[in-house]
Amino acid sequence: MMPVFRILIVLLVPIWGFSQKSFQFDYMLTYENVYVQKDSLKDTTVYLTNAADNSYFISLKDISHTEYELTFTQHDMIRAQVKINKTAFLANKYLNVVCSHVSNHKNTVKKVANNYQFTAVMDTIINNNTYASYSLKPTYSTKKRLKHKAGTNLYIINTQIPHLPMFTHPTAYEKWLSEKRLPHGIPVKKCFKDEKNELYNCETLIRFSSVNKQLVLTGNCAHLE
Repeated sequence: MMPVFRILIVLLVPIWGFSQKSFQFDYMLTYENVYVQKDSLKDTTVYLTNAADNSYFISLKDISHTEYELTFTQHDMIRAQVKINKTAFLANKYLNVVCSHVSNHKNTVKKVANNYQFTAVMDTIINNNTYASYSLKPTYSTKKRLKHKAGTNLYIINTQIPHLPMFTHPTAYEKWLSEKRLPHGIPVKKCFKDEKNELYNCETLIRFSSVNKQLVLTGNCAHLE
């Protein structure tokens, strides 16, 4: 389990040191998430991504009028979850996180990706715009799919934006690593159907912008190596 949230200290100038690591972000993507199976409950998630490196990302969730819950994930490597002031986040380029607040985050179920496959589906038209589409489906038998609660993800992609495929789920990312045949671009919509093939939720892109932000891990990071 993740440790209790810690306050993220944001500085205008990074504090460079021998053991530090940094991660660059050049896109900010905001999605509205509608949970169809939860009386159409809605929430919003903001992602920071690197168009040329999809091995890591930041997600931001509202926890109050003044703060975000910031989660940094580097697939199969490390993870941090902290609180950040919204005004400070928007105003500053550098996001400094003390390494003692970061934990190793290994994917211990990589083999699960062997039971899924990416499949191209018909292009999707939204507001007279045509988008590439593909799904990630389990290859289990019906019995095993129900037992493992293995659902299907649908990705609708704007290929006009140069961006490596964006995956926040470790199984999807692991499967992409083994193939790397998917169209590049950012998702304009992501939907999930459960093991009964019933729609569970959809995330829809409501805005995106280019940014120049950098997350810096400061202090002693020896436990992450």
